[in-house]
Amino acid sequence: MKSTSVAGTVAVVSVDGDKTLANSKRMVFIYSTDTTSTDFTTSISGEYLKFRGRQPIIVQYGKLSAELELPKDNAQNYKLYALALTGKRLEEIPTKIEDGKMYINLDTSKLKKEPSVFYEIVAE
Repeated sequence: MKSTSVAGTVAVVSVDGDKTLANSKRMVFIYSTDTTSTDFTTSISGEYLKFRGRQPIIVQYGKLSAELELPKDNAQNYKLYALALTGKRLEEIPTKIEDGKMYINLDTSKLKKEPSVFYEIVAE
């Protein structure tokens, strides 16, 4: 991760068997910013919960800049997709691939379908 505009969790994990990230053809990238329930309410100090809230869950927008080293033999074949919580692909996210690295510049406010915290990185 190079930078993020808001606090959040950034992680990447291989999801194709026993392959390491260095050899993975399929990974899940996570950019999880602050979330809360609609109408979630606490006391002024934030110490006491007044109302747990209701759905839908609100996800904070964020901008992220990151680099990921890819297997050099087919780095140009990797794509990045925003995922729904079900794992369904929502949309492709444009990236730049150069010198075996994927450069990710993600602005979650620009996603077309719905907020996402999970992204698939896959060799196609």
